[in-house]
Amino acid sequence: MFDQFKAFGAIADILKNKDKIQDAAERVQDRLTAVEVIGEAGGGVAKVVALGSLRVVRTEISPALAAGLASADVAQKAMAEQMLADATNDALMKAQMAARRVVEEEAEAMGLGGLAGQLGGLVPGLPGGTRGG
Repeated sequence: MFDQFKAFGAIADILKNKDKIQDAAERVQDRLTAVEVIGEAGGGVAKVVALGSLRVVRTEISPALAAGLASADVAQKAMAEQMLADATNDALMKAQMAARRVVEEEAEAMGLGGLAGQLGGLVPGLPGGTRGG
């Protein structure tokens, strides 16, 4: 409970300093766009690269998966499409985890350690946060 009061006191101090908040937000954005994660499916036949900002920047598919996507066989095509979806979801999950770490580190640096977890219900990707489905 004392930690919560301490965190709220730190928030009050920060709210008085708009520049500090803006600087922190810019640092977080810079760090998130610098983080790259790779999601995989099918033992690596489908790979998706995403940034910590949750933006997919590249996909890589094996020749076998490409053949599956071009296949006239509906089941084979559906399996290939599912592998791409699974790789994308894996990459985005890893990107959310990386984003959570960046936000937690910045909160800690600002004297708000633990607050990210307390606010997690409001922010997707944070502990206790909402999840897309």
